[in-house]
Amino acid sequence: MKLNLVPARTGWLWVTEGLKTFRRQPLALSGLFFLFMMAVSLVSLVPLVGNALALTLLPAATLGLMAASKEASQGNFPMPSILISAFRAGREQARAMAILGGINAVGILAVLGASALCDDGAFARLYLFGGTITPELVENTGFQQAVWLAIALYLPWSLLFWHAPALVHWGAVSPIKSLFFSWLACLNNWRAMTVYMLGWVAVFLGIGVALMFVGMAFNDPSLMGSMMFAATLILAAMFFSSMYFTFRDSFILDGKDLQDNVLLAPQKPSEYLSEKRAALTRVTRYPKNKKMNFSSGVYRISQAIKWTGRALGGLWLIGLVFSGLSEKSGEGDLIPFVIAAVVFIAITETIAWILKGFSDH
Repeated sequence: MKLNLVPARTGWLWVTEGLKTFRRQPLALSGLFFLFMMAVSLVSLVPLVGNALALTLLPAATLGLMAASKEASQGNFPMPSILISAFRAGREQARAMAILGGINAVGILAVLGASALCDDGAFARLYLFGGTITPELVENTGFQQAVWLAIALYLPWSLLFWHAPALVHWGAVSPIKSLFFSWLACLNNWRAMTVYMLGWVAVFLGIGVALMFVGMAFNDPSLMGSMMFAATLILAAMFFSSMYFTFRDSFILDGKDLQDNVLLAPQKPSEYLSEKRAALTRVTRYPKNKKMNFSSGVYRISQAIKWTGRALGGLWLIGLVFSGLSEKSGEGDLIPFVIAAVVFIAITETIAWILKGFSDH
């Protein structure tokens, strides 16, 4: 196994790969994400040990979503059973994943324990057991310090676990080694990882601003709130769909990629670290300087208009459903908005269809 040093622009390509994969199987990937959220929430309800159990299952559940993205990227329909892939790969790998989950739980609980030194555990209790976020709580200096301390400690901790579940599952790497190589891959590809994170921030902000304008146009705060809630869940599912590609491009094996599902870990991390610069290999699956002519440019614009219209129109309709359920609005109140959403989607589809006629695709 070798680390693959990728250029910074690969971070944005990871974002687009995740969006494309989600577009291929939107129902399957969003459904699996909601199932993932439901499973973690149900486990957290177990008395006394529920929250620790949920934190223990997070690496395995994340691996399940990565495996689903891999299946979808290859044109296959991921089934619900893929979420427990970590525990179907054999006893040894299941044991290693359980150990990895235990380490994750201990680490996050330690982070919350450290934050409790700032606010007597208010943030930790809110995180673990839920509660009401009041203006007084948010404005409390100790609470703010606890939040920032937790973020500062969790960010480096998350790098240890970014690739670790995939390394344990697909590479048969021990839990400790997987943490080491995950940290090393993130550290050496920090430029691409930074672009990747900033790219997702831009996507979230862009959708948020678009939905804000839609809500302002209809002067309906409840509609905007419902749309934002639905959009957050769908965007989170898209984000998890892209995580597999960060792993796939960060490791190579003798010139092969991870589509072969085969990895061989070096014997000693210390030996690998001493020669890391020699081991790093520049390999990219994304060609540089790809020329764009007028036809392909028009086609890309048409696709952008089409999928933006579908995304905003779909979120519009979902927001209307949530608004109708929460406020018990009558059918007569919602019908004009539903018609407007359908007309909006139809207009964007028509514009995209006309533009596509001017391209060679």
